Amino acid sequence: MRWTDGGAEDGYIIARVDGSGVPVVLPPGGLLPGDASSYVDQSAPASGSICYMLIPLSGSAPLGHSHLLCIWLGIAAGGTGDGHFALRLDESANATLSWTVPSGPDTLVLYSLSNAGVVHMSLSPRSTGWVQNMQGQPSCFLLVGQAGSTPLWATNLVCGVPT
Repeated sequence: MRWTDGGAEDGYIIARVDGSGVPVVLPPGGLLPGDASSYVDQSAPASGSICYMLIPLSGSAPLGHSHLLCIWLGIAAGGTGDGHFALRLDESANATLSWTVPSGPDTLVLYSLSNAGVVHMSLSPRSTGWVQNMQGQPSCFLLVGQAGSTPLWATNLVCGVPT
């Protein structure tokens, strides 16, 4: 995960909850430094749901928290290079999605799931991102590469909950 360092933090902790429902504080046994801007969760489960929240600290006091970001692993299909499908909220109402596309599809279909229902958008196979206003609602996204009407691959599901 990556974020923009605001400069006022003495350190960070990351709260993680996975499908077991047991919360974990990362990094184990300490804090990330105040100038940190990324963290790789080496202990994350390989499948199922995982949610993260970044908490900046001043001394030992929380300064606030990030939006909640979640991913459902293990539903990707077809060799997508799924590690390159990412969601950013950047403390705004917008979901910024980015990806890299393997060769093959002639259409990308982006599915957006929220309280408003499921919406799908056809995108150019050369597109590498999309920005969508979440209107304050939890939203999930799935990208599918197609050749004609035949799905070639699908990413894992990523979700964001604006706070």
